Amino acid sequence: MENHGIKVIHLTGAEEQSEYDRLTFAEDLVRQLPENHEGRNSWILNYSNREDANKMRADRGIKWDAYHQAAETSKQHRNENSTEMKTKFVKETDRKVTYIIEGSFDGTFFNIKRFICQVQKQETEKETQELADFILSKLNS
Repeated sequence: MENHGIKVIHLTGAEEQSEYDRLTFAEDLVRQLPENHEGRNSWILNYSNREDANKMRADRGIKWDAYHQAAETSKQHRNENSTEMKTKFVKETDRKVTYIIEGSFDGTFFNIKRFICQVQKQETEKETQELADFILSKLNS
């Protein structure tokens, strides 16, 4: 099977035998968060293939990409129960590292599409944030 340039995860012997892989384990951890938690719902919407996630995507007009095992959020989708999903770039700072992330927002959920870049640290934190803001202004224009 070709990997088409995609990083392939190799299952451990225990994962193959139990049919309980890292993705399922991660999803079970995510599902322990409260049902109104945005991160939980965004993750389930984008990566879960369980019945409730399929319903969540169907309600929002988002299709499942079987090849990539993820929601198709790159296009703008619309149905009678939701607003148009708009592509948006945001910056996120975690432990003094700033990232630029692309996603789509339907008014309720921010669905992460992909990681764009890590902003290189400047001499000061203020300069790093100014650089991130500059990148965002170019991406969002």
